[in-house]
Amino acid sequence: MMNVDVMRKIDRCIGVPLCFLFSLADRFLKSLRRAKSTPPKKILIIQLSEMGSTVLVRPSVRYFKDKFPDTEFFYLIFKEMKESLFFLDEIPQTNILTITSSSLSGLIKSSLEVIVRLQKEKMDAALDLELFSRFSCLLSRLSGAPVRVGFDNFYAEGLYRGSLLTHRVHYNYYNHISLNFFALFKALSADEHDAPLVKEHLAQDEIRQTLLESTEEGKKVLWEKLKRESPDISPRHRLIVLNANASQLLPLRRWPIENYIQLAKKLLDNKDYYIILTGVRSEMPDALAISSAVNNHRCISLAGKSTIQELIDLYNCADVLVSNDSAPPHFASLTSIRIVVLFGPETPRLYAPLSVNRDVVYLGLACSPCVSAFSHRKSACTNNLCLKQISVDDIFQRVQTYLSGKSHAPFE
Repeated sequence: MMNVDVMRKIDRCIGVPLCFLFSLADRFLKSLRRAKSTPPKKILIIQLSEMGSTVLVRPSVRYFKDKFPDTEFFYLIFKEMKESLFFLDEIPQTNILTITSSSLSGLIKSSLEVIVRLQKEKMDAALDLELFSRFSCLLSRLSGAPVRVGFDNFYAEGLYRGSLLTHRVHYNYYNHISLNFFALFKALSADEHDAPLVKEHLAQDEIRQTLLESTEEGKKVLWEKLKRESPDISPRHRLIVLNANASQLLPLRRWPIENYIQLAKKLLDNKDYYIILTGVRSEMPDALAISSAVNNHRCISLAGKSTIQELIDLYNCADVLVSNDSAPPHFASLTSIRIVVLFGPETPRLYAPLSVNRDVVYLGLACSPCVSAFSHRKSACTNNLCLKQISVDDIFQRVQTYLSGKSHAPFE
C-alpha cells in the first residue's frame, strides 16, 4: 500500500475541493437525480481499508439480506484487502470491486474503471462505511446511486465532506463500531430529512455473529502443514497463537516484539504447549525475529504462509489467541477460540471483537484512546506506554487461566 500519511494528504488536499465542487453541482442537478427504488435492489458497500471491518459489518449485511432477500449486494474494497471478504458469502465474487492502493497512478486508473462499472450497474444505494474519508464519499457520489448513506460531521469542525450524502448518519463514538455500521443499514429505510439519523434504539445484542466451522478435511490439512514445520506436533498439544503485528494504518497498536519473545519463552516451559506465529507476508520479518529469538522447535511461524480459510482452521484447532488490536481478533471471533487482545491507542468500547470468549486488556491511561475518527486515526504519540506497560506476566497469567479451563469476566 501507499504510505498512509500520503493517502491522508491526498484525501485532504484533493478530496476537500472535489467534495465542494460536486456538492455545488448537486444543488443545481437535484431534479435530474434518478428515482429511488424502495427497498433498494442493488446496494453498494464501500469499505476500503480495514480488514477487521468486514467481519464487523457481516451481521448487518445478514440482517438486511434476511429482511430483503432479493437485494443484490456489491462491495468496494482495496485490492490488497480483498481476501478479508471471505466471510461475506452473501456477496458473490463477481460483485466484489477492487481499487489498488499500491501507487497513485494505479489508484486513479482502478478508480475510474470501478466508477464506469458502477454506472453501468445502476446502483440504487451506496453505503459509505469509511469514517469521514472524502475519497469514499466521492466514490459514493460517482457511483450514480440516488441514495447515499454515510457518517456526516454535522457541526464538527475539520471533517468536511461536502453535502454529497442523501442520508446523513450520526457517528456515535459511545457505541461499538458494529452498531454504527448497523445504523447505516437502518438509515436506508429512514426519512432522509429527519437528521441526524437514525432515530431508533439499536441494541448490541442485535449484532449476532454466526460461527464458522472447519471441515475435518480442513483441520487435517492444517495439522499436516504444522507437522511439516515441526514433526512432533499432534492434536494432544495445546496451541497458543501469537499475532504480533498490527496494520500499517496504526503501528502504535503494537505490543513490543520483545514482550512476545518473553511470553513465548515462558509458555514453552510447558512441554505440552506449542506457539504458532501468524501474520501477513509483510509481517514475516517480525515473525522470523521472534522465532529466531525463541529458538525452540515448538515455536512455529505460519506468517505469510496461510490463507484466511487456513487461519480459521487454525483458530478452530487452537486454544488461545494473543494479539494486538488488529484484524485477526475479529477473524477469531468467528470461531470458539479464546482471545486475549491488547488495546492502547484505540478503545475496546468501539473495537473489541464480538466474541463471548474475549479477554480485553486495556490500561485506560489518561491519554488513551488518542486516535479516533475525528483525528483521521492519527496520533502525536511516539511512545505507546499504553501498551508497553502491559506486563508479560499479566498476559501469561491470562493465557494460563484460559488453558486451565477457567475464564475471565468479559469486557463491558
